[in-house]
Amino acid sequence: MSEEQTKDDLLQESEILGKGYDSRLAKRLWSYVGDQKSRLGLAVLLLLTGSVAELIGPLLSKIAIDDYIAKKDLHGLLLIVLLFIGAATIATALRWGQMFITGKAGQIVMYRLRMEVFEKLQRLSIPYFDRNPVGRLMTRVTTDIQALNELFGSGIVAVFGDVFMLLGIMIVMFVINWKLALITLSVMPVLLIITFSFKRRVRVLYRATRQKIATLNSNLQENIIGMRIVQLFGREKRNFETFDEI
Repeated sequence: MSEEQTKDDLLQESEILGKGYDSRLAKRLWSYVGDQKSRLGLAVLLLLTGSVAELIGPLLSKIAIDDYIAKKDLHGLLLIVLLFIGAATIATALRWGQMFITGKAGQIVMYRLRMEVFEKLQRLSIPYFDRNPVGRLMTRVTTDIQALNELFGSGIVAVFGDVFMLLGIMIVMFVINWKLALITLSVMPVLLIITFSFKRRVRVLYRATRQKIATLNSNLQENIIGMRIVQLFGREKRNFETFDEI
């Protein structure tokens, strides 16, 4: 494969990766969830319940300080401490259950996807493997699918949990003291601007990094497989310079 063709392929790949969101691709990925939807739903329920248990902590702290520590009521303070420990234990148990369920569901989904990708590779024509470096295919089958595993295993559920936790924190803040809550939330517009700006930059850099990793793996794999030819034509130095440039 010529260097010009390789550059054209990488350019087309970068243009495809430039899309921020592809609804068709997301729908295809969601189809792999299959019978794991109920398991993910249970994980979301455990995560939401655990978030409620975590939000009880600040309320108990407020009650302990205002009603018992200020009045030097040790008996009531002991009761609050026991409730705090109980809430923390329940939250930890629910979090563990959520992580276990999402991890298992993610592994099952990735098993299906890996098997389908491997089966697809065996059905492709020989010219396809001439046009596409083995290293890049290996990156797609391993590294990229592992990224999807993180998405199914924790990303989807974590989004619901984080949103619910933020809403819960805001509600608790307004219940405790709405004036201090408004002062605290006054910085939200600035934080949102910074967050969205950071997200756009990170997305571009993350995709560029994955593309460079694929190119690196591709060059390494091709050199290892074709080492006899490299040594036969005395291209060790030239190939090393190419690898060093990548």
